[in-house]
Amino acid sequence: MRKTDSIDVVLSLVQHIENTLNTLEIKDEAKNVANELKEAISEIKTCISKTKDIGGFRIYKSLLTLIMRLTEIANSISFLMSEENMEDFSEKVKKLKDEIGGLKSNLERTRKTIRTYKKLSIIFYIVLASIVITEASLIDFEKFFSSHGLIAAIYTLITIIAFTSIVLALNILYLKPKYSPAASFTVMVLAPYSSLLVYTFMTNVGKGSVFYLTALQILGVVSLAIGVFVFLLSIGILINTTLPKIQAELSIKEVGRVEATKMFKLEGKAKEVYEKLVRKYNEMFGSYGSEMLKYEIDSLILSGLSFNEAVRKIADRLNIHEETKTTEASGETNVNSK
Repeated sequence: MRKTDSIDVVLSLVQHIENTLNTLEIKDEAKNVANELKEAISEIKTCISKTKDIGGFRIYKSLLTLIMRLTEIANSISFLMSEENMEDFSEKVKKLKDEIGGLKSNLERTRKTIRTYKKLSIIFYIVLASIVITEASLIDFEKFFSSHGLIAAIYTLITIIAFTSIVLALNILYLKPKYSPAASFTVMVLAPYSSLLVYTFMTNVGKGSVFYLTALQILGVVSLAIGVFVFLLSIGILINTTLPKIQAELSIKEVGRVEATKMFKLEGKAKEVYEKLVRKYNEMFGSYGSEMLKYEIDSLILSGLSFNEAVRKIADRLNIHEETKTTEASGETNVNSK
């Protein structure tokens, strides 16, 4: 089964419903419900446009529920052509609008969570940068280089890299938040290591007061703790800005579900028309084209039409007709509407 983004599935369903609304002969009594559905579709598009840098479990769950509501609408949208079942269809539209409200709420909650994580990350990055600078200020670099030049050079290099990594991590936090874990991991390793390096050197050479060595220990532990916490915050940012993939075919089959499995036979010109419809829908909906055609056929069947009548009705709407010079083919094509 092919995996795809849940947003892609939602947009494909929205496009299918919009296309159907534009071609259905809606009864006057159903126009209010149809307008409500159009408004709901417009709200969905607005919400989807705001999910560019937002994800997470709450949004993912809302999108899956939204897909379920849209499939219900797609399966019963043909009810707009008759007065029967109008109350049931209106209830489905109401549930869809409720779910859109839930999606809006979850978008706002997730956005606030991301903002909070980013603010905390900034504060702790600044604290780490301060610790790195404080450690460097406690060292007499002239004596350090004169007595242990190589170690002093290594420490200086690590300190510069640690400070630079903090600055880069702050930039990545806003420019490419999905890469924050990699940047914060680098900071988590380098910031405490500079403290450890100086403490080890001072201990081995027997230099530095007890207060100085204790301060280095404390700064090292604090750096490590802050580094770990910032790394966890970056994981939280990654989770809340990423949407997992879904099994698109499972959702698609749910859309195409009908109450009973039926096999229909197409012969001659009817076969030709159906094949033209498949090509047309593939142009309109891409890889979901054949499935979307089946959804619309199923909806018309549920409204009382036969399979061939449904095919002809869709073909008439799209101005697709069999060619007059075409002779009927002797073979048969089986189409499963499930």
